Amino acid sequence: MPPEKRGIGLVFQNYALYPHMTVMGNICFPLETQRVPKAERIERANEIAKLVHVDMLMNRRSAAARRNRPRLGQEPASAPAG
Repeated sequence: MPPEKRGIGLVFQNYALYPHMTVMGNICFPLETQRVPKAERIERANEIAKLVHVDMLMNRRSAAARRNRPRLGQEPASAPAG
């Protein structure tokens, strides 16, 4: 099976966030690369944000002290739905 079909992701120990993006943008980014429709991206990002307790920060850029949780949110968001 080719690597892009395996559905495997990883979370690096350093912060792999895009500082110019909001928390929402950082969580949605893996879904954008998978060409998930926008409405589904937003829905899944909101679910993940609640899970990692950053739902109140979705429109902010990631501050250094809060980078870990948005980064953790990127991986579950990129996992296959269902």
